[in-house]
Amino acid sequence: MATTDTELEALVGHLFIVGGRTISSASPGAIAMPPPRRPARGRDGDTLFGLITLGAGEHQAAAFYEELTGEFSGTYFRTSGGVTSALREALNAANSLMARRNAAAEGAAAVGLACAILRQQEVPVWSAGHDIRHCFARIAQAIDAPARRPPCSMLSALINELLVSLLNLLRSHRPRLDASLTSTERAVEIFLGELARDAPQLARPWTVPEMANRCGLGATAFTHYCRELTNETPLAHLNRLRLEHASYLLQRRPDLPIKQIASACGFATSQYFATAFRRHFGHPPRRVGQAHGG
Repeated sequence: MATTDTELEALVGHLFIVGGRTISSASPGAIAMPPPRRPARGRDGDTLFGLITLGAGEHQAAAFYEELTGEFSGTYFRTSGGVTSALREALNAANSLMARRNAAAEGAAAVGLACAILRQQEVPVWSAGHDIRHCFARIAQAIDAPARRPPCSMLSALINELLVSLLNLLRSHRPRLDASLTSTERAVEIFLGELARDAPQLARPWTVPEMANRCGLGATAFTHYCRELTNETPLAHLNRLRLEHASYLLQRRPDLPIKQIASACGFATSQYFATAFRRHFGHPPRRVGQAHGG
């Protein structure tokens, strides 16, 4: 039986779609969190995904989502042991928080919470093989039989056979885990890489706490890892990326006004952009445009 082990990495996304339209920030209640600096035993290789949904017609402020996701994720990463027990504790903590809020409020709020855990890159993709395909085919034939509904005992036997085949498949493969893919430093490295490749993100008025929050870290820890990876502070690194992107635009689009390029790269004024550009490259931005036909 041929097998393929596909290594997947958890990326905190930068594309958010609501009602078929892209929006510039994360949907409220959506989290994708790498482990903090000091997680409980067994949690250091986990990335937590979660989505909070409200009942029909209900609305809540952003602080509500932040409090609930903070309680849920914080409890999960503070709980040692297996994934199931940690998720149980996290869900119980979220339920307790909602119970306290509802007891103190005039009306009761109802929420749903969907969650998933990615442990390192432990998402193997394998060829099912003949046994599993045959089990699915027999279950489908039993359900679709036109004469009569299959007895529960028959379906139970077929499903048990399928589960045994799956168990044998899992026992025959031991995917190699790479702990480096879920380290806190790796989360910062992924964010900085995405920032360098995503021009609209460069134009955002980032602060250090906002960048740190994208990586599930505090500002101090984020700054530490940023220095380790780039030998620059977060804002100095952001400013360099903006200037390099501006130089690229000046070469590719010399017809664009300096003010437009400055705005597209996240600079508040063209005067400040020109000063920063000259300090970094040793010449004014107009010289680049003139050299490339501007």
